[in-house]
Amino acid sequence: MSTTEPLEAVAEPWDAKDPSAPRIYAERTPEPIVQSGSIAGRSLTAVVAIMTFLAALTTGAVMMVVSAANDWQSDVGREITIQVRPVPGRDIEADVRAAVDIARGTAGIADVRAYTSEADVTGAYATMCRDNKAFANFNKIGFDASGSPDPEDLHLAWMAGARAFRLTPR
Repeated sequence: MSTTEPLEAVAEPWDAKDPSAPRIYAERTPEPIVQSGSIAGRSLTAVVAIMTFLAALTTGAVMMVVSAANDWQSDVGREITIQVRPVPGRDIEADVRAAVDIARGTAGIADVRAYTSEADVTGAYATMCRDNKAFANFNKIGFDASGSPDPEDLHLAWMAGARAFRLTPR
């Protein structure tokens, strides 16, 4: 065959076959990719079992993390912090009353109670500090050897103007 011959003149092996004739395929028997009785077959079974176990373990771990994240997110969504900073020359009690009025006007808040006595404020701050170390650090409240907030620091916070609020959601 020369490269100068027209393409139609080139005969291909399949050109002589009748396109309407049925095609005959050799009978094939299905065979496994890996023989089950071989070492490779047993190893493959072990690998698949191990991978299935690891996938289930990973799925369980992910479900636990998602559940913990959802719980944390719902807790954060329910929290609110009101802090009235004492400023020299201002009446802290008037600022507390104004904060209560603002909180009562907030959607989703049914009731607001302000704690101003030393016993109430230090008790509330002690609870908040145990639950939230960042709150304790922000308010300069340290912890004693047993992990409880330092009573002297709680007293100093109250003396500096710390007040606590309890908000009841609707």
